[in-house]
Amino acid sequence: MGKSKQASPLKFYLAKYFFLLIGFMQWLLALVFFTQYQPNAKSQFATLIFFTIGGLCFVLYVFISTHLRRVALSKKKIVILEQAKKQKVDWEDVKSLRLIPFINIYKLKIKGKKKGIYFFPSKDIDPLINFISQQGNKIKSVKNI
Repeated sequence: MGKSKQASPLKFYLAKYFFLLIGFMQWLLALVFFTQYQPNAKSQFATLIFFTIGGLCFVLYVFISTHLRRVALSKKKIVILEQAKKQKVDWEDVKSLRLIPFINIYKLKIKGKKKGIYFFPSKDIDPLINFISQQGNKIKSVKNI
């Protein structure tokens, strides 16, 4: 496949499980407030707030974990790494590639698939993306959002 470039696995797993960890910590705080303090308006309100924030973090985790993938890029192929399997995609099958700059993540849409996937770039991915964007017939749209 040639030289492929992918982001650090630490960065990927930290981003994927961050909201799950924060959500569990919020639920733990809600449990502490519920069990350790006398039932009054302040403790019940704090319990409700921590439980709600934990629930929102869990929803964010579910959304992020279903869309975030580890991706290895080369000049010929894209390899989507999912647990034990590897899905290889040619650049001709890419519908669009977009950079979301504030969080430095790419959105990749593949022909024939409804949902896009998100992935973190490696430190030296920009020359590869520039190479691919110059090949106008391979990708319909390479954009910065």
